[in-house]
Amino acid sequence: MASEILSKRHTVEATEVSLVRVTEIVADGSGFVRAVRVYGAPDGADGPPVFELLLRGADRAAIELKTPELTF
Repeated sequence: MASEILSKRHTVEATEVSLVRVTEIVADGSGFVRAVRVYGAPDGADGPPVFELLLRGADRAAIELKTPELTF
């Protein structure tokens, strides 16, 4: 088994954010995955994300994002 580094609770703050993108949910062979990508200074939306969170789940519903008005 490969080594893992696990964080039980982690807070990340991003400043100078210019764009947040949430990708579609896609099957990855062992379940489903989507990304939340945060873009910011100095490159903005034209550069690579300054932070990327990958969400993985056994089923699509596990990684749906819900807001008071939307589900995506």
